[in-house]
Parts: sequence; structure tokens; C-alpha cells
Amino acid sequence: MLEKIGVMGPGNRDTEGRESVDLRDYVRVVRKRWLLIVLLTLAGVAGAATASILSTPRYQASTLVFVAVQSSGQVSELAQANSFTQGQVKSYAEAANQPRVLQPVIDRLRLRESAAALSKDVTADAPLDTVNIEITVTRNSPEEAARIANAVTSSFQQVVS
Repeated sequence: MLEKIGVMGPGNRDTEGRESVDLRDYVRVVRKRWLLIVLLTLAGVAGAATASILSTPRYQASTLVFVAVQSSGQVSELAQANSFTQGQVKSYAEAANQPRVLQPVIDRLRLRESAAALSKDVTADAPLDTVNIEITVTRNSPEEAARIANAVTSSFQQVVS
């Protein structure tokens, strides 16, 4: 048995004598409260615009590291090396924002922050079934983000090799 589903309130009565609200009731409420709806919408837009204007812009720079293993070139050895490398890439990605990698970056670029603070701005992701690691640095300056991303990549390659 199909029955009309509605919200209780003034309006039409359903087959069981209950009052329900239909589209005309919603239109009536919108017409009656249109000014409040417009004001709340404008307040929301103004709040979002203010938050956007007042927030400090953040820039990202990314580098891509290709991880490879030396092999003799035989097909079976290459396939085995690729499987091994895919497994290693996940743990390598976790090492990219560790103090062992970041401290040389801080020293080389003369940054005034700790490795722990810098690690909050450095992420490393290993896309599934690849031998790539994407290192991303987020900073307030695009130039600084790029410098740090390149330095982290260089330091990471030295630590891992």
C-alpha cells in the first residue's frame, strides 16, 4: 500500500486524516520569509569572502622521484627488481619528511626552523603500483616552496642511496 509521506503541519490532509505539507506550503514560506533567506545568504557569502581575503596564501611545489634498482637487464631479473622496488617505495616515502632527510635541507638553505616544524610542510606520497615518490612542500612563498622541494629531493636521494 502506497501512502503519502509528508511533514506534519498546516496544509492538506492525507488519506488517514493527518495534515501534510506540500509544495505550495513551501512556496508560501519562501515568499513570506524571502528577505531573511536573502540576508542569510548574503551573510554567508560575505563571511566566506572575508575569510578568503584574510587568509594567508599557501603555495605548493612538488618533485617526482623515480626509484630504480640496478640489474643485469635480464627480463626475469627486471620484473623481480620492479616488484621489489614497488614494495620499497612505500617505506621510502615515509622517510622523506624525517629529520635525517630534513636537517641537511635546513642547514643548506639556512632555514630558521626545526626539522619537526619543517616536516609539517613536507609530504611524500607513493602512488599505488608505481616506483615514483611525489614530494610536496607547502609554504607562504612559491620560490621558497620550490627551493625546499628541490633540496628535500636531493637530500632524500642521498639518504636513500
